[in-house]
Amino acid sequence: MPTTAERQSHALSVAWWAAVGVTLAVLPFESRIHLTEIGGVAVTPLHLGLLAVIALWIALLLVERRLPALPASVAVALSIGLAGLVISAVLADGFNEESLRFVALTAGGGLLFIALVDMVRTERSATWTSAVLVAACAGSAVLGAVLLALPVDVTVNLLGQDHSVAGARRLQATFGYPNTAAVAFEAATFLAVGLLGVFRERMARLLIGLAVTLLVLATALTLSRGAVLGLASGTGTLIVVAWLSGHRRLAAATTAGGAAVLLTLVVVQLAALPIERLWTDSESDFYGATYEAPMKVVARISEPAQVAVTVTNTGDATWRSGDYQLGYHWLNIGNEIVAFGQIGVELGDVPRGGRAPATVTVPPIDNRMATAIAWDVYQVGGEWFSERGVPVAVSQYLTRIPTGPGPPPTGHAPTLLLYPALLPEPSRAELWGAAVAMIREAPLLGVGPGTFRLRYGAYLGWPEWDERIHANNTYLEIGATTGLVGVAVFLFVTLYAMWRQLRHLLARPPLPAWLLSVGLLSSAVAFAAHGVVDYFLGFSGTLAMYWAILGIGLGLALRERSMPTSHDR
Repeated sequence: MPTTAERQSHALSVAWWAAVGVTLAVLPFESRIHLTEIGGVAVTPLHLGLLAVIALWIALLLVERRLPALPASVAVALSIGLAGLVISAVLADGFNEESLRFVALTAGGGLLFIALVDMVRTERSATWTSAVLVAACAGSAVLGAVLLALPVDVTVNLLGQDHSVAGARRLQATFGYPNTAAVAFEAATFLAVGLLGVFRERMARLLIGLAVTLLVLATALTLSRGAVLGLASGTGTLIVVAWLSGHRRLAAATTAGGAAVLLTLVVVQLAALPIERLWTDSESDFYGATYEAPMKVVARISEPAQVAVTVTNTGDATWRSGDYQLGYHWLNIGNEIVAFGQIGVELGDVPRGGRAPATVTVPPIDNRMATAIAWDVYQVGGEWFSERGVPVAVSQYLTRIPTGPGPPPTGHAPTLLLYPALLPEPSRAELWGAAVAMIREAPLLGVGPGTFRLRYGAYLGWPEWDERIHANNTYLEIGATTGLVGVAVFLFVTLYAMWRQLRHLLARPPLPAWLLSVGLLSSAVAFAAHGVVDYFLGFSGTLAMYWAILGIGLGLALRERSMPTSHDR
């Protein structure tokens, strides 16, 4: 007959696993489902799920009267990291509220990691949690593909923004940004590969194979360069570990499959984007044009004018025929737009530095409404170059009574910045330089958790900047905001978990267990590698996914520490 404590333990365990399942299932949709706001902070199902997971786990520990089954070195490192975060947040003068919010978010991810290490003790529990993550990310990928197939204006209305680059639309799915979607899909791809060895039913394997295909294609459609690094690193890890573990055929098959996947990513990116995208940091570098236009356009009343304009491509990308058009906007006497987006003529293939002559037919307009023409290049399916901060050329518009040909206009049209209030777009080099400057200023504890995006512009000497931009390097941003203490703790916990997983794999467990473990390890490596060129710890979904994958993997690697208990899934 079970005791009261045993019944309570069992009930709490069931509730905990249910909370974990719901939390992992809503993880990819976190940025799209806001339940309410508390103190200006959006509350999502993921936040509530994390709270439930942590509360139920603590209750289970109290009922079972035990401490978490966590390696002592990891427990000490995480304690030091939490203390450093709190002290850094307290010292973040002027940014304390933002810093404390980030500390709470990070603590939630860390506690999820500890709880999973403590509770995942069998292949069954690791399989179940990995499968939930794969299914959730595959669902997000399908929705992302549907959204990408819709017209751009419909997608913008649904998602609030469009992440096109050089005229190519990027898949962001249910995540906030294409790069965060990419890192989640990469990680889920390796989890799915690991699950292939666990399920023996044909239908289950077909579904997992379909999930792998969907996730790879979705990753490619994000057009993320960091995804190539993440998938290559995860695939390389799988190959090396398979070779060292004696699974030579598997290593060979993975090499072929990995090469096909990476080739798919590269081909998709080269087909969608200019090749210059491979080495150009800032999207604004693709947009550049100068105009040779007449200073004055003199038209007969009620008759169109034929205007010769030559455009020079000063950007980093080649203009392809059919993708770019020369158009114009009507301006009033105060150089304010009164008629936006008049399409003129298509431009042909124009290489970098190339010139494209064009003759534009300008319909007549009432001089009382418009007094000038602003020449501008339009990228089909994208934006006007002026909206990217490229100056336009302005021709004065005059009308006269048709009494015969007048004198030809002389001089060149002056330039004008239509949108002078546009915020500067920093390159990776500038962001990394700002992060290094912050580390030099506060090397031990950093300038404040979660405050890089609020500070970097000041280090670049800018009066205003886009406060949504992060350092585009996980390790530099951790160092800048939480100092060397933060970097050391993050690296120690990550590398310790990976080392224990590698040691477990080299012990050569049965193949199904080995595949599950190597999938978890490769997933974590892909996450960590992608973090060299992107940042994901500031977003609840990817933060929780990273710590969940690391916790499941470490818990599985340490499973021999004790016999399974009643609360194993």
